[in-house]
Amino acid sequence: MAAAPIPSPQPAFRRLRSAATSNALFFLGAALVLFLVILRRTHGHFSYCLDDPYIHLALAERLRHGLYGINAGEPASPSSSIVWPLLLVPFAGMPLLPWMPLLLNILCGTATAWLLGRFVERFFTPGPRAIALGLLLVVALNLLGIAYTGLEHPLQVLLCVASAFAILAVLTPEPIPAWSIAAAVLLPSVRYEGVLITFVVAVALWAAHRKQLASVLLPLSLAPAVLFSLYLHHLSLPWFPLSVLVKSSYKFQDHSSFPVRIARLIVETLLATVKDPERAPQLLLVVALCWLAWHTCHRHSAFLVLAATAVAGTVQVFLGPVGWFYRYEIYCLAFTLVVAIAADARLPSINSVARPLLGGDPPPVPEPTQTPDLPRVPGLLLASVGALAMFYARPLLGIPQAALGIWQEQAQLGRFASRFHTGPIAVNDLGWISYLRTPDHYTLDLVGLGSYEAFKMRERDRTPAWLDAITREHGIGLVIIYPEWFSKGIPTTWTPMAKLCANDVDPALSATAPRVMIYATPVADQQRLLAELERFRPTLPLGSVLQLHPPDSNERCGTAP
Repeated sequence: MAAAPIPSPQPAFRRLRSAATSNALFFLGAALVLFLVILRRTHGHFSYCLDDPYIHLALAERLRHGLYGINAGEPASPSSSIVWPLLLVPFAGMPLLPWMPLLLNILCGTATAWLLGRFVERFFTPGPRAIALGLLLVVALNLLGIAYTGLEHPLQVLLCVASAFAILAVLTPEPIPAWSIAAAVLLPSVRYEGVLITFVVAVALWAAHRKQLASVLLPLSLAPAVLFSLYLHHLSLPWFPLSVLVKSSYKFQDHSSFPVRIARLIVETLLATVKDPERAPQLLLVVALCWLAWHTCHRHSAFLVLAATAVAGTVQVFLGPVGWFYRYEIYCLAFTLVVAIAADARLPSINSVARPLLGGDPPPVPEPTQTPDLPRVPGLLLASVGALAMFYARPLLGIPQAALGIWQEQAQLGRFASRFHTGPIAVNDLGWISYLRTPDHYTLDLVGLGSYEAFKMRERDRTPAWLDAITREHGIGLVIIYPEWFSKGIPTTWTPMAKLCANDVDPALSATAPRVMIYATPVADQQRLLAELERFRPTLPLGSVLQLHPPDSNERCGTAP
């Protein structure tokens, strides 16, 4: 009997050399390295680089018992996402719960990296340049950075990149994949601003002569948000989550006429972009998309989807938030960047006159019955995405430092508020404290994410008199805040009891201030509170310094006693 032929290892080797596989392996490897660095910085105690994910963990724990809020008998909507806390509920009460945001984000990040690799393989000739472009896209879209925020943004970016494949199908043209449409439907349930991307996909479906599906896409995607708003209204809360309203209210505080507001918004955004260029990449992409749309105006479908994509990018530039580890804008940046690169690569086949914006030698325009040859990755494209990757390297490198800051400050305050002081407290950073405390231990969020009562007070009305009144009303003796968050000042009746500093943290690379103040209100038992702080101080980890009876509220505590 003849021996069975030995299978050739070449196909497996080719798979390893593919941009999709390279991207996925790179993301997983870099995520593991980043995880180990965080553990090393925090001396083996993992923490996310923001305090916000612990709000979702606290909400998941309370949802398990039928409470949508932070305090027992007091509904609140502290999450900006509809589905993210719900994904965590099955793991509530389990030791796995605090790890679930990271595990979900690693899965979403790996899937996004793989999809980006598939995108590169679809539009460019395979080879080292294609692999390099795929790896640069992983960094340029901050996939690693947002994974360690512990929030819903990696899921949002995954759905945005998947939705972009519907646009790519129209540019090609090819059949629009059903999974791309499903991703567009889910986007507004992950974060409300995802409706911008869903709108562009609806335009793409209309341009592809699937008008019936296009007409139901937006209503279908908004149905969960509408039902959720009805649920919030049933709880006597605003129609939108408090966290969304708190973080977007600054855009709507101008009561001038509409033209004046628009003009002022444009000028302020452009000036802010010059001062702190977080919006610059998206703004440049909008310009590139307008250029591409102009050169495809003879082809109705391509022009429509590129113009709609430019509109979505423009809305994000002028109305969308930015910052906090570059997590807010990255969904739109990922979508518009993929669409712009694909449109530029296919521009010669769309328009025989126009040349690609990003350089390179375009392939010859094929006959209608031929499959177009794939171009090489242009050097200018590599340089552009490389520059974007360098732009997002700063928050990526700052993640271990930020995680250390959250561990040395917020995590320790959470321990104090759950193990040493269980009475009512007031805070302005809700995460770790609300996660470690139980709903029957009252926690007042002075910013308003977890308290509708506090939310209803506008920023200009949060005076020292209001702070004093609301803490007295709830019998709160302990207040843990960053005083600079309250521009009107702190009540003179509050006594500074302690100052907690994270002395090992660089403020430029952390989302927390170097210190947080602990005050006693007039209703507090100061002797008891002082005894609790003295018992708490020896339990602090290396780098956390608690100074009792601080003479001031500056951002340094000095050396540990």
